[in-house]
Amino acid sequence: MHKHLKLFALIALSIIILANSANPPDGRTGAAGESTCMVGCHIQGSSGNLDGSVSIGGFPSTISPGANYTLTLTINNSSVPLSLAERGGFQLVILDANGANAGTLSGASSSSTLTSSGGRTYWEHNPAKNFSGGPAVSWTVNWKAPSSAGGNTITATTCAIIADIPSGNSNDLQVTDEVSGTLMSLPPLTVNVTSFQNLTCAGSADGSITVSASGGTGPYNYDWAHGASGATLTGLSAGTYQVTATDQVGATGMVIKTITEPTEIHINLVKLVHVNCLGDATGEITVSASGGTGALSYSWSNGATGSTIKKLAAGVYTVTVKDSKQCSQQAEFNVLSPDVKMDFVVDSLIPPTCPLQKAGRIQIHAITGNDPYKIRWSNGDSTFRIDDLAAGTYKFTITDATNCTLLNEIKITAKDSLAPTLKLKSTNVYLSSTGKAKLNGADVILQASDQCDPVNLIFFFRQF
Repeated sequence: MHKHLKLFALIALSIIILANSANPPDGRTGAAGESTCMVGCHIQGSSGNLDGSVSIGGFPSTISPGANYTLTLTINNSSVPLSLAERGGFQLVILDANGANAGTLSGASSSSTLTSSGGRTYWEHNPAKNFSGGPAVSWTVNWKAPSSAGGNTITATTCAIIADIPSGNSNDLQVTDEVSGTLMSLPPLTVNVTSFQNLTCAGSADGSITVSASGGTGPYNYDWAHGASGATLTGLSAGTYQVTATDQVGATGMVIKTITEPTEIHINLVKLVHVNCLGDATGEITVSASGGTGALSYSWSNGATGSTIKKLAAGVYTVTVKDSKQCSQQAEFNVLSPDVKMDFVVDSLIPPTCPLQKAGRIQIHAITGNDPYKIRWSNGDSTFRIDDLAAGTYKFTITDATNCTLLNEIKITAKDSLAPTLKLKSTNVYLSSTGKAKLNGADVILQASDQCDPVNLIFFFRQF
């Protein structure tokens, strides 16, 4: 019976030893509110010639919020002889001044693990490492500092065991270490606009904003209210833009920037003069413009410049107005003209009967112009009917109410279309002693007549 009890006790003890060697129970670091390795795990007893220490390396005395640190835990074996120490194990916890877990542990190296219990995270051996006659064993882990901590003091505490040969939990050597650091108080995270570009032209999309964060714990992420990300935005339309910067510990800062646009260029018609008369070039356009940036310039589709163009024929004219940034606006104007030219109609035309007679008449009236009309004749008359006219050409100028003019002429030819009639009689003419003869018209003319009086006779003499 006693032999069975001894065997059972030996088996149970072996299970406990193997379990603690593989992975110790949590809460054995010796930190505030915790026990040490010697409680329920190992027995200090007489450790004989076991000797050594444990150290926590890489833990900063001044801690940057959110910064990442690599911690190294080393169990130093100074036993005599070194081979007296078989293996080493540990457990570590990092707490703030209020006893709360501080920061985040990750990336435990081989033969170690991370466990959690009671709101605290423990880094511990899994399994214990053999010294193999050497002077030390070590492990590494990554620690990210918190953004804040109670009391601003953070302490890493470890309890380690140097186990002897033969294996067992008696006569082991417990060693401890504790290091502290002060968590820096960083300035609050702020975001500022470092550069921006308003729109060049009204309605364009060439605005930009660049922001920069400071304070907190960098690097920073930038998230814009409309869904974009990054410190710089380009291709912006006019509007208000909000960006939030977030640092590595979750602190945020925000800034709002409004991108503006210049006033749109507006073109106003000041004066539009249409062509008075078909075929003329008397049109005129005057415009004014406002808005844009800086001085405005005007250029027209016919090559002219300036706000006014004159001497225009009928047609469509386009003006382009540009500002100092080459933003532009266009407007189109139509210069009109009458559809037809002014003309005239002859009401009556009475020629004189004879070439020298002043008995002719001309009467006309104007059409397709704008009443009232005025007329001026080449003979000085200013009525649309002129009388007592001899045969000839009469020029005239008609002017309507819009000062359109018509120049033309009318020719009057006398009615005399019959040739004079002449009847002669035979007569004898005698020469004088001097060889001359006298001849009177009455001696040879029986009858002479013409449509227009008087009749002028011209004699042509021949010598014989």
